[in-house]
Amino acid sequence: MNLIILDDGDSDAVLRRTDPRAEHILHVLKRSLGDVFDVGLVDGRVGRARFVEAVDAEIRLHVEWTGAAPDLHPITAIIGMPRPQTSRRLLRELTSMGVGRLVFCDTDRSEPGYRDSKLWTTNEHHRHLISGAEQAFNPRLPDLVIVPDLATAIGFVEPDSDRIGLDNYESPLSLTYWAPASGRVAIALGAERGWSARERDALRRNEFNLFHMGDRVLRLETAAVAGVTIVLSKMGRL
Repeated sequence: MNLIILDDGDSDAVLRRTDPRAEHILHVLKRSLGDVFDVGLVDGRVGRARFVEAVDAEIRLHVEWTGAAPDLHPITAIIGMPRPQTSRRLLRELTSMGVGRLVFCDTDRSEPGYRDSKLWTTNEHHRHLISGAEQAFNPRLPDLVIVPDLATAIGFVEPDSDRIGLDNYESPLSLTYWAPASGRVAIALGAERGWSARERDALRRNEFNLFHMGDRVLRLETAAVAGVTIVLSKMGRL
């Protein structure tokens, strides 16, 4: 937890001692009365909080908001719905990398029950986004969209975006040969069993170029991090 993300923009904040953020302040950061530390809000504001009081089951902070965090990257990641444990990793890691929009969709090779997981039916997914933002020291969260199919997911891609599909089987070129033509990128990653032939055709019809990242078959979360890293490098954002 490199950044404490607060719930609102008030200048005075109160945290219960049982709140993981309070426990982090007291027992990991080891802050005492009068100490200051970095805080943020999901709208992008960042600031400094002073530990002003500890009473009973609460700690109290005084916050001065000082500016805005850097914007997220203009990248949309379309992700075939994977197992919930893989989705948790993706939510954290792609948020920490600054991806601007995450679009999870059911695919031909997804298990239908994955979207019924408590990860998606409760607010659990938000907690993993927050965890990624805390790690990155940037409180901005990506837009998160969950849709029933690839066609709907593609509708969330801006028309002027470069469009990349990662695929181990029919992709003719390595992603290292790709060069961006615009300032926005959409990167599509299949579910853990990959894209179906029908979905590859759909990606091509919608102007996605298929690329591979070598002859090794990677876990989805590894491929996502590697692919986004290459894209950020090619965009001059690393």
